[in-house]
Amino acid sequence: RITGIRLEALPDPSLPLGGPGRAPNGNFVITEVKGQVIHQDGTRGRTVKFTHAAASFEQTMFAGDDIPGKRWGALHTIDNDANLPYLGWGILPDVGKAHAMVLGLSEPLTLPAGAMLRVIIENNHSTDHNIGCFRISTTAAPDYIRTITKTDLAVASIAAIDAGKRTPEQVKQLDDALLQARLKWLVSGMMSQQDVLNADASSKCCLAVS
Repeated sequence: RITGIRLEALPDPSLPLGGPGRAPNGNFVITEVKGQVIHQDGTRGRTVKFTHAAASFEQTMFAGDDIPGKRWGALHTIDNDANLPYLGWGILPDVGKAHAMVLGLSEPLTLPAGAMLRVIIENNHSTDHNIGCFRISTTAAPDYIRTITKTDLAVASIAAIDAGKRTPEQVKQLDDALLQARLKWLVSGMMSQQDVLNADASSKCCLAVS
């Protein structure tokens, strides 16, 4: 069962300015994301439709009045190019960092035995604005996209960075997120008050969206 996917754009020293894109300025533009069920025998199954999208960061540079929303945002990746076909998700000037975009399926998908979900990432913007390093994961959480916030996405992107490479600001953001999670667990009864008080906010953690 799949209700949503997360596409992480990851920095890498081999890419211009650390990426995560292959453009000279480290940027990328994803103009469309499509899903296709592929059966065990290689034949194509149903097309998967995405109806919700959100990203940890959306580019507003070079976004004039002709661009809907005045941003290179996540929603452009699921519009079937109904607007301008070269529009998509971009992250300039926030290059050299990890970013994430989540897409919610129009309805939950249960794959037949042996089948897989093929995710197609398109760039109709320019030949040099391909994404350089990325990771895709899925979730079965109900109402996935409706409960995700941009803060959740930013924290998940930071958690994907090796602990030794996180900046002090990123460490603090993870610590704050972990503390908030512990407070929610306290309210729900999953942790005792003493557990919360004794918890070391700087302890190693891995917070993920999916």
